[in-house]
Amino acid sequence: MISCLFDNRGCASSRCIVLAFFCVALLFLSPLQNVYSDNAKIVPEVLLSSGYANNSGRLLDVEFTIGDVFVGDGEYNMPTNSDNTLGLGFFIGDVISARYVHYLINNDETYTDTIIPGCDIVPFDAPYKQDSVFVGWYPSLPEVMPDKDLYVIAFYRDVNWNIVPSKKAFCPGEIAEFTIASAEGLAGLTEYKVEYIKEQLDGGFIQYGYERLDVYEDSVKFEIPIPADYIGDKDYEEFRVRFKYEDGHESSLVLFRCKINLPSSLLLSKYGEVVIYNNKGFDAKEVAWFKNGVHTGVFGMQYVEESKLFGEYSAVVRSFEEVEREVCSKGFYYEVGLEQGIAINPNPARKGEPIQISVKGFSRNQLDNAQLDVFDVLGSRRIMEVTKVGEDNYVTLSEGVYIVALHLATGKVYSLKFIVY
Repeated sequence: MISCLFDNRGCASSRCIVLAFFCVALLFLSPLQNVYSDNAKIVPEVLLSSGYANNSGRLLDVEFTIGDVFVGDGEYNMPTNSDNTLGLGFFIGDVISARYVHYLINNDETYTDTIIPGCDIVPFDAPYKQDSVFVGWYPSLPEVMPDKDLYVIAFYRDVNWNIVPSKKAFCPGEIAEFTIASAEGLAGLTEYKVEYIKEQLDGGFIQYGYERLDVYEDSVKFEIPIPADYIGDKDYEEFRVRFKYEDGHESSLVLFRCKINLPSSLLLSKYGEVVIYNNKGFDAKEVAWFKNGVHTGVFGMQYVEESKLFGEYSAVVRSFEEVEREVCSKGFYYEVGLEQGIAINPNPARKGEPIQISVKGFSRNQLDNAQLDVFDVLGSRRIMEVTKVGEDNYVTLSEGVYIVALHLATGKVYSLKFIVY
């Protein structure tokens, strides 16, 4: 080509000069035949255009300087080796058709992104879905946009609200603690609100608004205060809780259960030797008694010790509907001094035989203001009542198990069980 620029006389012909000019221009503009976007190189076709680049009905202004050029739907920088303007009546380049990423939620198109092929893909943030965790887009998106449209579907996984109580059962008056053990759905949780039903509110639970959660590295904890004398009618109590995220979103109501035993206030003592189950709180047909966590083998509405009550007493009761409930333990500790007490002679005694009830170690003033009573073993029927107590008192009884109780004016009670056969 160079050889055609000069004639035999060494002068340049006009035809060759024009051709040489175009060749030099093409060589000079060859870097512009590559369009760069986000450092991703695209090799376009060569398009000659005077002043405008026309593609798919769009007219885009093209600047005749080496610098920023609008191509397609975005602004792209064309590399330069010089600050000179082209100064030509045409532009060598290409307008590249954009491609689309269609994001679908529940098979409905939620968002469409327009990206030039070769550009980086920044995935769309999936919208919040109640009680669900966004897992990702399917199929997975490439890092760079290909020369084709893409369709992806949001994949969610339901949050498993695995709420675990801190222990097997709680007693009224305690603060029950619960942990959300689920590995998903914890991110962003900040508050909780327990929504009590009418029966729980009637039983003493207090309705509060949202309260702060205790958030740890791998778990979240919350608390429920249990009223001191709460008596539910179910083996397991069901609660409803709602959680709030830091962005203000709320979860649905989450149901969970825990076991709340009957209150220890249902256990009453009489005469220092008898524990009675108060059947007014939870109607029971059967009561099994425990002492210090060990079953005594005794069944009935009351439990009688051979000596004074001393230890932690509890019970398991069963209703007529076959609902079984545990009664929280209660401590009864009665100690009788060696110098004071009651003696029965004989014990056991025969039916119709005079029985001597002696009180020892008390002053005359104490006995003048005391009362001596003999009850049947249930403590419900008074057999004998003595308002002026002597050191020795006598009674004749039929067959049965009885309890004698000495009530002092100070409120202190001494009692003893005896048998008549």
